[in-house]
Amino acid sequence: MSIALNKRSALSVIRALRANGSPRTMFEKRTDLPLPSHSSRKKWTRSAFGFEALGLGSCLDKATPLDIAVPNAEARVRLVNSTCSVYASGIPPKSFVPVENAESKGASNQTVFSCPELVFIEMATVLSPMELVMLGHELCGTFSRDAADPACGPVTFGVEPVTSAERIAAFIDQVKNVRGKEVARKMVRFVDDNAWSPMESLVAALLRMRADDLGFSFDSLVLNPRVSIQDGEEATKDSTRVPDILVSGTKVGLNYDGMVHLDLAAVARAAAEAATHPESAYPQEILETTMSHVRAKAVDDLRRNRELASAGYTVLPVVKEDLIEPGGIEQLVMRLIAAVESETGQSLEAQRRACSLMALTDERHKLVMSLLPGKHERDIKLARFVGGFKVVDGPQEAIECMVEL
Repeated sequence: MSIALNKRSALSVIRALRANGSPRTMFEKRTDLPLPSHSSRKKWTRSAFGFEALGLGSCLDKATPLDIAVPNAEARVRLVNSTCSVYASGIPPKSFVPVENAESKGASNQTVFSCPELVFIEMATVLSPMELVMLGHELCGTFSRDAADPACGPVTFGVEPVTSAERIAAFIDQVKNVRGKEVARKMVRFVDDNAWSPMESLVAALLRMRADDLGFSFDSLVLNPRVSIQDGEEATKDSTRVPDILVSGTKVGLNYDGMVHLDLAAVARAAAEAATHPESAYPQEILETTMSHVRAKAVDDLRRNRELASAGYTVLPVVKEDLIEPGGIEQLVMRLIAAVESETGQSLEAQRRACSLMALTDERHKLVMSLLPGKHERDIKLARFVGGFKVVDGPQEAIECMVEL
């Protein structure tokens, strides 16, 4: 059996393989687009593909539309809940990656998927410009979204990049007459390598993209550079820090400090458990351990900021509220602009204009809310305040309220 997956199905496979720890070298192996075949079966069925045996059943289940690529129109696969793309020409040789395991070896029994560079082009017909840039960050970075639920599912961190912005751009130059090529060519210019998280990716995309795509028009960024905090010494891990984002050519940047980054919710849960079982020592021990871990992270953050400042870096913290509150990201970027202008003596007038246009601010906020994990626009409940205090209904909600504020 041979089948080639592309578009959303290929992206799901990439995410599933990265989450399962597949090394970067797997994605370096390339093959040509095969003719589809299903052994002796008379018609195509999902069961013919053997996705479960390949470990891909959860991200390519029957409810998920299947995107299939074929080398000519005669080879189209007729299958319910699927699409079929014909790549008779236009893509370079060796544009597909084989899924390698005991079930897939051999030319007659092979599942392949679009290489990461081709996926970037294919998804340009599906995603918004901002989402496409963020997908570029994911493919060129060290995190991977959940294959089954990329918007709200668990994120895998610390994985190897499967491509780079330079490789995507070079691949685009080789492609001819493939839908999505021109949008991909435009958007890959705003992709920077080495993003470590989705939230960092969102902030970087906002900074880099042009105002007509609701960005702030910064020319270039460096993501997660390891910078020395001690003069006159050879850099080691202990003598360096890693700011999330630096404006290229400067010592000015941003660090995203999210709720998970400083896990106050874990403290709230542990406190609630300890309050529910005051007779038991174990919940109290869990609470103390959790508070100790959160405190250690807070201390490390303060030391990071202090050490970067002493080395001449101005790294502004970014919090979730900067993204959620209307106008919050514009206020943050204005401070970033001021810091860059102070260091370089340059005028960032285009970036200031992008911050000041109210029409852009409103649309940008809607865009950011749509890209944040969760159902913010539908499910966020406004807090009620009486005399400056939030109204709560019980001890647990009081703890959660304290965490939120």
